[in-house]
This record gives sequence, C-alpha cells and structure tokens, in this order.
Amino acid sequence: MLKQINISNFAIIEKASIDFDSNLTVITGQTGAGKSIVIDAIEQLLGARASSSMVSYKEDSAFIEGVFEYNDTIEQLLNKHDIDLEDEYLFITKRIKKDGKSQLKINDRIVRNDLVKQVGLHLVEIHSQHATYLLNEQVNQQKFIDNFFNTKEQEVFNEYKELYKQHTKSLQELEDFNNNVVDPELLSFYKDQLKDIEDNLIDEDKVEELTNKEKYYQEFEKISTHITSILAYFNNGLKENINDISIQLDKLSDVNEQYSKISEKANDIYYDLDDLHQQINEEYSNLNFDDYEYDLIKEQLFNYNKMIKKYSYSHEEVNNKIDDLNNKIDYINNSSSIILKLENKIKEEEQELKEKAKELDVFRLKYIKEITSKVNIHLKDLYLKDAQFDIKLESVPLNKYGISKVVFLFNANKGSKLQLLNAVASGGELSRLMLALKTVDALQSDKMFIFDEIDTGVSGQVADAIGHKINEIAQHNEVICITHLPQVAVYGKKHLFIEKNQESDVTTSNTYYLNDEQRVNEIATMLSGDNISESALIHAQELLNNV
Repeated sequence: MLKQINISNFAIIEKASIDFDSNLTVITGQTGAGKSIVIDAIEQLLGARASSSMVSYKEDSAFIEGVFEYNDTIEQLLNKHDIDLEDEYLFITKRIKKDGKSQLKINDRIVRNDLVKQVGLHLVEIHSQHATYLLNEQVNQQKFIDNFFNTKEQEVFNEYKELYKQHTKSLQELEDFNNNVVDPELLSFYKDQLKDIEDNLIDEDKVEELTNKEKYYQEFEKISTHITSILAYFNNGLKENINDISIQLDKLSDVNEQYSKISEKANDIYYDLDDLHQQINEEYSNLNFDDYEYDLIKEQLFNYNKMIKKYSYSHEEVNNKIDDLNNKIDYINNSSSIILKLENKIKEEEQELKEKAKELDVFRLKYIKEITSKVNIHLKDLYLKDAQFDIKLESVPLNKYGISKVVFLFNANKGSKLQLLNAVASGGELSRLMLALKTVDALQSDKMFIFDEIDTGVSGQVADAIGHKINEIAQHNEVICITHLPQVAVYGKKHLFIEKNQESDVTTSNTYYLNDEQRVNEIATMLSGDNISESALIHAQELLNNV
C-alpha cells in the first residue's frame, strides 16, 4: 500500500507531498495539469526508465520518494538481498539527474533497477488505456491466469520454467553438435592446431633454461673478452702483491696491535682472491661456443614464441587450449554415442516437462472455472447484460508455459458466437472486461491498483457502474483512479485535485485534497464545464449523496 509520495522538480510538479489511504482516491483536474504525472512518478519508483525530460526546467535533478506498507513476500525478497526492514514502512527513493542518469534506493540503500521492478510487482498494478488494449494479446491472457497460482503452484511453475530452460539448452546443444561434427574439415582443423601446439610447446622451466643459454651464446664474445682480461690481472701478480702487503704489516704487529688486525684483513683478502682466481679459471676452462646447439636453441625458442603469438595465449592458456582441442576431437570422434546420449536426455526432459505441464493445466482449469463465472457476473453489473466471457485452454507444442495456451473468448450480443477477444471486443467493452477481470484479481491480491483514465468513452449508467466497480475493488485494495467522469469521481473517499499554474513561460502544477464544498464544485464543473449552473451544483450534490 502506498501511504505517501513526495515529489520535487519532476516534470511540471515543483513540489508535492501527497498522502493516500487504504480506500479509493480519485484524481481530477484541468487538462495538462499533470494528473498522469503523479502516476508517472509512482512508475519511476517501480523501476520505469527515466529520462532527462522528466527534470523540471532550470533544475539539476528531480527527486521522488514513496512510503509503502509491505507484505511478507516483499520482506522475504529484500532479505535475500540483505536489506533489513526494521521500520513498518518501506521507503523507495529515486533521483533523476539532468543528464538522464538516475539512482534508486530502498530504505536508503542503493539498489539495482531489476530489484525495484521485482518489489514493484508485489506493490502496485497500474492500468491505463494502453494496458487495456494489451489484454488482446494472448501472452497477457496467459499471464493473467498464471498470476493466480498460489505459492505451491508457483513452485511447480518455477520448476517447469527451469527445466524448460535446460531443455532449450539441450536442444541447442544437439543442433550445434549436428551442425559441427559432420564437417571433416573441422576435425582436421582441430588436429592441425593440436599438432602445431604440441610440436612447439616447451616446458616453462625449459623455456627459462633455453633463454639463458641463448643469451650466453649471444654475449659469448663479451664474456670471453672480460674473463681473459680478469685473468691477466691475476697473472700479473695481483695475489702476490696482496701477500707481500700482508707480510709487511705483520712485521709491524709488535709496534701496535692495530697493524696486526690490518695484516689479518690483508691475509683474508689474499685467500678470497685465491678462491676468486680458481672460479675465474674454471669459467675460462668452460668457455665453449657450440654452433649447432646455438642454432637449435634459436629455432626452438622462435617456434615456441611464434606459436604463442599465433594463438594469442599465455603458456597456461595454451595448456587449456590443448585440453579443449582434445575434448573437441574426442567429441567429434565419438559423435554417434554423444548424439544418442543427448537425444535420450531430451526425451527424458520432454516427458518430465509434459507431466509438469499437465499439472499446470489442472491448476489453470481450476482458476478458469472460478474466474469466468465471476467475470460474467461483473460484466452484467457493468451493463453488458448479454455479454459472454469464457477462457479455453488450447493444445500447443511444448513451450515455456506448458502444452496449452490460454485463450480469452468473448461476445457482447445475445445469440452471437463466442470469438477471440481481439476480433470482437470494442474499446468500451474491452475496458469494462478489464475492470471485471481486475475486480476478480483484487480479491486474491493485496496490491494497490491504479486506474489511469480507463473509463474513457463511456457515460451515464455505464460510467456509474464503472465507478461502483472500482469502489468495490477499493473495499479490498487501495485504489487510485484518474478520471474525467463525475459518476466515477463521486465514489472517491478522498478527492485529489491537480491544477495548472501558468507564470511567464513556465507551467507548474499544484496538488491538494478537496474539502466537501470544493468537491461539490469540482463535480459540478465536470458535469457542466467552467460556467457552473445551479442545477449542476444540485446534481453534483445528489451524485455525492447517492454513493
């Protein structure tokens, strides 16, 4: 239930704070005053797409806040997304910036638009003239019936949908397999790729070893030159000179203890140089340039790097590619058994789907019987006394809804044959049928219903019947109704008026609830126009008194 909506700088509404109650609120006002903008604002809180045009002239952003009462279903849904509901109310806010970008929050936490849409499905149902005509589409007839499923029935439907999704994947997999495995060139291509990779693949440690060896050969001349130069220092008495220094310092040890320490350090340097000399000699003796090995290393590394670059893989990805190619080759080589396995799987899925689909049809038939009976009663209340409405299940190939499709049948005239709804129902008849369906729907739902000018094109007794029926829905659900008809407006427990203000080149809207006197005047205006007559005022009061 919507308890309050606060709107700032949204379209032509500069600022509005509107409270709602649990019964029927009617909205009336001048043409172009922004009656539907209030509904647009509610739709924004339910996940409708925003645009920059929704931000008021000269403002940087628009802001909408809705305060809702929520049910257990919404609480469970939000708990799954770690959103706690500590208060008795649910707060949904949306800020729309001038560039069209927007931000949604639930209880002050930023959320994705798809979550708000899921929550909205359990909060509000909006019906406009356009939505009424959508009733002609078979898929919407299907959804109308399926929305009656209780929790256990919905679980069966969810299981069916998941299985059907898997079944669709299985069918696609079989189709892809049949399209690919029969191509001998594809098998040859996979094998050639595999051979190319395996012939040139080198272990990572081996790559490092070969790279170091290649660098050794590339720098061989430089290494040889410097090693030879270093040995020349040793051959010219480097160690002997250090030894002589150590001896001379040792002879001064009796003069001062410091000379003894320096002598020991010189002696250590001598032995370090001796070790270094042996290592350099060993390096010199190992100097060897193998032309054959160098050419082999260059070829291995060249082919390896060429293969890596060719397939744009890292070493790890190449190993994954080998596994993938082996699987594909094995897949193709064993195509017969794989196809058979897939076909058996598909048959099993089809059998399970058909069993569940039959179960869904049992649920649907139960609701269809109940709905058709009640709708036909409501149609008579709406001055379609000779109309007949029926719902049939027609067998169809297995699809995401089952093995049957829901079809609405209708005729408005006595003695006429039932036909497809979209073939026979006029706009006015369609509107009244939608209202009859929504009346049935309301009895099994705790959602709020919004009717946006669904009473267009009717008058007199029919208009009064529509008002009465909307009021009937409001006995069970919160209802907001935008209307141009006084016969409908009089049923509102609260009457919200929206007026247009024109200042300079800027148009804005004001919203306020009418008191009893204002309401009589507004009903009279709806009856006779701006020049209110005394008889119109009397008639308006009579309409209000008769509700």
